[in-house]
Amino acid sequence: MSDTPSPAQRSQPPARRSSRRGVLRGLDHSSIMGAELITATLTWAGIGWLTDRWLGTEPWFLVIGAIVGNAAGTYLVWLRAKRMDILEARDASEVLDSRQSEGEGPR
Repeated sequence: MSDTPSPAQRSQPPARRSSRRGVLRGLDHSSIMGAELITATLTWAGIGWLTDRWLGTEPWFLVIGAIVGNAAGTYLVWLRAKRMDILEARDASEVLDSRQSEGEGPR
């Protein structure tokens, strides 16, 4: 997605553009979070399953792999959520700065 605003977006106030961009960014991040959680869990469960087949210890490594994958996926989601908070705070400060420079003052 390009960060260059379209002509219709340029005619909107900066706060509204920022709000719409923030919503789309949030949807993007949330889909990636879900994919990371599922992928990490399935990947580590698959590694556990392969290890079980190799060692003949079914289902122990599969269960351990699923737990490790879920923990790793949860950690990745937490990291992305922290990053989203930082981006949201930066966007909010940009909107506040643009309002103050236009003489609107804080709301």
